[in-house]
Amino acid sequence: MAKPKLALIPATQGSKLYSVLPADGVGDFDFSRGSAATRINKDGLIETVASGVSRLNYPLIDGVVSGCPSHLLEPQRTNLFTYSEDLTKATWDKESCFITPNLIIAPDGTLTADKVTESVVWGAHYYKKIDVSLTNGVKYTASVFLKKGERDRTVIRVFDGVNSFSNQINLNTGIIENGDANAKIFYNFNGWIGIEVTFIAAATIVTSFALRVHLMPFQFGGTQYAGDGVSGFYAWGNQFEIGNRTSYIPTVASTETRLVENCNNDFSILPTIANTTTIVLKFIAKGFENNFDELLRFSDGTNQIALEGFSNISFNNNYNIYGDGTGGAGMVTNNLQLTTNSINIISFSYSGTSLRFSHNGNTIATNAPTGNFPTITKISHSIGNLSSIEILELKVYNDFKTQEDLNSLTTI
Repeated sequence: MAKPKLALIPATQGSKLYSVLPADGVGDFDFSRGSAATRINKDGLIETVASGVSRLNYPLIDGVVSGCPSHLLEPQRTNLFTYSEDLTKATWDKESCFITPNLIIAPDGTLTADKVTESVVWGAHYYKKIDVSLTNGVKYTASVFLKKGERDRTVIRVFDGVNSFSNQINLNTGIIENGDANAKIFYNFNGWIGIEVTFIAAATIVTSFALRVHLMPFQFGGTQYAGDGVSGFYAWGNQFEIGNRTSYIPTVASTETRLVENCNNDFSILPTIANTTTIVLKFIAKGFENNFDELLRFSDGTNQIALEGFSNISFNNNYNIYGDGTGGAGMVTNNLQLTTNSINIISFSYSGTSLRFSHNGNTIATNAPTGNFPTITKISHSIGNLSSIEILELKVYNDFKTQEDLNSLTTI
């Protein structure tokens, strides 16, 4: 099989996403972000990366760093919780519990994690964020990092403006034992468990119940009990954002915004064959917020083919390949169901008006494309409504692959 004319395999951070092919740097992607951001580094820690520096994000599997890193690209997002690492502040309401600050090492390797300890009273023992504004119909995600102490279970509650949703988490195993909201475990390292809960607001309201984190004494006990004044667990990195969860954004006295990440490659000077291109993309989709949010765009500067969100129904995450511009409308419009937060490999190959498409080793039936495809000279994550993506590998060929070859290239 012929070598790709462009190959991007994440290996280093900087002001560019560096391609291994071509070797002279012509295939490197320009990168920008006007603020600091965080990532999971090779040691499994949450690490801050300076403004303008790309992020290599490392995967955590069963509590250990495992596998190759990805280039993490995210849209703009704001942590709406202030004092994300300091529960002693008055903006955090403490019910039948008290906070001991900076007691153990946090997920970022600093001595900034607080202990939440139950008071010697009967009742529910929890902390919550006060005075948070919700807008009816908007999707929100609350997230927090917790570590077991004398107590190894918690109940996380969120409020959508009308209803309260609860999820019970085992901090020993990192398993959600029961719940009634869209909750996930997103981090498990050094005993720290990252928990996220997503919901759609059912009312426009200012609430003191956007996130409530309870202590719990027993696996099947309730959240109300007599505290002993000693037992508790540890908490750090509280976050509340519009949309799906993104990487952690630390805050102090005010909310903080991580700015959008732009990634562009203009390789028009590379040799091409007009209207004949094959794209192979290995990636992790992080979820999208609205119809037609883009992961990546492939274009000739005018006409485009985009991998984008297709349907914003409940919490489903569907994507498709879609084209627009002169002669490109309706290139590929069939729905493609991708598993978010898991590895996907897609490829599409075309010549003139002929198209072949593969996903994870399988041939994908598509609508017959209309018009001619553009000669791809630009790849970008920078235009329109953007979705989060982790790029594991990107290859561009200037030939028309057989369906058998495409299925082979996308087999995980």
